[in-house]
Amino acid sequence: MRHQAIGVLATNPAAAAHQAQLFRELTEHIVVLAHTAAPLTAEHLEQLEALDVRVVEGEVTSIEIDDSDRLSGVRLADGRVIACRALVVAPQTDASNDVLDALGASRSDDHGAPGGYTHDESGATPATGVWVAGNVADPFDPVVLASAAGLEAAAAVNADLMTEHVHAAVAAHRAASTGTRPGHPIARPARTVTP
Repeated sequence: MRHQAIGVLATNPAAAAHQAQLFRELTEHIVVLAHTAAPLTAEHLEQLEALDVRVVEGEVTSIEIDDSDRLSGVRLADGRVIACRALVVAPQTDASNDVLDALGASRSDDHGAPGGYTHDESGATPATGVWVAGNVADPFDPVVLASAAGLEAAAAVNADLMTEHVHAAVAAHRAASTGTRPGHPIARPARTVTP
């Protein structure tokens, strides 16, 4: 698509501006189609103007195909046709998970769009005993990072379970040494997770 007309269909302002900037490296013919997304910020508009990227207001209602069965443009609700040979759309990811929600895990917010679940570096969420990894932690992680996050979370879960086991064993040992019944295991320190 080098030097071809590329349309960026806005799904949210930050994604549209970012995509337009990325594809501007391939071609000087970029148009951002505002569609039904929230308005671009003044900063994004200034950046796009500096790159000679057009922003077209109006809802996209259909695509136009030429005689060779290739994309030739998009039609707006007002009837205008905006020429483009490719149309780029950022997917809207949503890591919602009923099980995690029921366990008390909280969702993060990524620039106004749903993100993953709030967690620390190990994948631990603020909900006790709940870890997340992969695309539920960060919807934009590629497979290799999601896999690595899974390994880190598994190691953290194992360490947490081992610590509980050791605390219970120490409590039982102390009780056996003093001839008393073991009470609750030694309390673990509270875990604080920041988004």
